[in-house]
Amino acid sequence: GACTQFIAGHCAYLDISKLHCCKVLPAVFFGEDWSTGLETAWQASGAEGILTIPNYGQWTSKHKEHRLNSWRGVEGQVCDGRLWRFEAWECLRTPCHEVIHLVQHIAEQRMSTQVAEHDGAFSTYLLMIAIAATATEGIDSAVARAVAPYYYPGAIEEALLESVEYVARVLRGESKAELYAAQRSNYERWRDAFGTCDMRDVWGQQRNFGGELSVENLCKNFLALEAVIADGAVIEASAAVPTAHAMLDTMFEARTGQLDEVPVQVREAVRLAGISSADRV
Repeated sequence: GACTQFIAGHCAYLDISKLHCCKVLPAVFFGEDWSTGLETAWQASGAEGILTIPNYGQWTSKHKEHRLNSWRGVEGQVCDGRLWRFEAWECLRTPCHEVIHLVQHIAEQRMSTQVAEHDGAFSTYLLMIAIAATATEGIDSAVARAVAPYYYPGAIEEALLESVEYVARVLRGESKAELYAAQRSNYERWRDAFGTCDMRDVWGQQRNFGGELSVENLCKNFLALEAVIADGAVIEASAAVPTAHAMLDTMFEARTGQLDEVPVQVREAVRLAGISSADRV
């Protein structure tokens, strides 16, 4: 709700009534081995206007094990307490990614996975910090009142930590070092074009990161962090709201139809092109 209210409050060029009709529903459980990943995932269906969230109350040891195996920043044994802490962070940041997929449908955009996931990843932390700013800066709005209880002091920093640790391990050569070395130039090419360039020569005809989830996760984690880092520090709360507005305008203002290989009018506040990803992070 806070995500849709924030977007609706700025994007007058969108059909806001459709955005307000979107629903949040818990995942349906099938209880099969093949369904475990779906039952632990956050997913957006733009055509249905539904954001599906994990139904934590029905999780079994199988679901917890699946999530621990996908926890990017930590390797080895992790206790239940740390897992649930991680899931608390997911509740702060992941809706800020998935809501973008709902808006893409409302804006009548058509795109490949590499474009859709670029915009979702870019929004993950930037929109989260902007929403938090409305809750902590004394702004009297429906958004602020809805999210204020969740943004206690340090909540934003905690939500960033897992991705920060993941990227730090990559840059130190402790995890995914070969993958990063192989994909760094591809990542920066994708990032610099705001996701829309033709990457079929390296990521395949399906435009889906070559079908490699490890490549997709690497690229999305780096982008989510780069979007909120300036001069070696996380963006200040006072700058997050106008920067998030610039991001939304870049993604959605006068931008509809097929997006692949169509140049993007990137607002200056969210331009990352030409910066080394390693240096920035």
